[in-house]
Amino acid sequence: MNTIKIRFVRVNVAVFSLLVAFGFSLTSCKTKPPRAKFVYDQENGGVVNFSNTSAGEITALIWDFGDTLEGSTETSPTHRYLAGGTYTVSLTVENSGGKNTYTEDVVIDDADREVIEDYPVFADAEGYFYARNRFEYDPITPSVLLGIQASALVTMYDTSNFLVNVGTVNVNGVQLDNNSDNTYSYHSKDSSWYFKDVVRWSAEGGNNFPTIVENITSVEFPEISAIVSPTTIVKGIDNSYNMRVKDPIEVADSIIFRIESATTGEMIVQKSTIGGFSGVAFDSSDLLLLTKGDYTMKVIAFTFERKEFNFKPVYFTKESYTESELTVR
Repeated sequence: MNTIKIRFVRVNVAVFSLLVAFGFSLTSCKTKPPRAKFVYDQENGGVVNFSNTSAGEITALIWDFGDTLEGSTETSPTHRYLAGGTYTVSLTVENSGGKNTYTEDVVIDDADREVIEDYPVFADAEGYFYARNRFEYDPITPSVLLGIQASALVTMYDTSNFLVNVGTVNVNGVQLDNNSDNTYSYHSKDSSWYFKDVVRWSAEGGNNFPTIVENITSVEFPEISAIVSPTTIVKGIDNSYNMRVKDPIEVADSIIFRIESATTGEMIVQKSTIGGFSGVAFDSSDLLLLTKGDYTMKVIAFTFERKEFNFKPVYFTKESYTESELTVR
């Protein structure tokens, strides 16, 4: 007869409990995914400073700024937007436990951005101080001057050709507004304020520009008369178009004759000449660029001084401006 032996093994309850607890703690130590979050503040010129406020361990991250420019892997980057609008910005953070993304809309305001496309430019310029008188003539009787209004515009650029802040800017005792694109501007509301002869500029300085104080006296404002060109071009019939003012503009370093869209302000065709002329001719190839619709003709006559500050070329202009309507049928 066979004998069966049964052995009972006593398990130490305290040790078993410790092992169970240890195993549980190993499970609880698994890395948790981080939680993405950011805040930001804006500067003029489309500059946005982002601060990464994400929680948890982060081994990698990527920013998408919502525009066509490249993103960033910096912890808290600064990004410059090139145009106004609403941009959806996302920050994705990750570690061995997973990843998380946070998104938020950033609004770049361009409501007070200054139109600068019809101002003179120079190839080597890093800054401009524009003083412009706008002459309004009676469209029926071009010899009748209705009023003169002044505009002051300052644009200063960094080495990347972005507009930068140079502190408080004044002209003839009037402080210019610092706009969201970092232009500075002032526009008189009527003929009670316009430039007469001396133009006194001052800029506080900043972004590698020193304090600037200049009285522009060596050049004059050109005298400009009304545009007397025909107000209509008929496509298929008119093969050329003479755009001119009533009298030759004698005192000017250059004169710009410009036709632009009346709705968008986009330049369609433009020609320049030296002082002493009253107009230019646009030929058939120029007129092909004009579709049927409404346009604005602009004449800008100017003189200028060139100065250097910290080896940066800066131009000071004195401009006389007038405009008129044009219809292409």
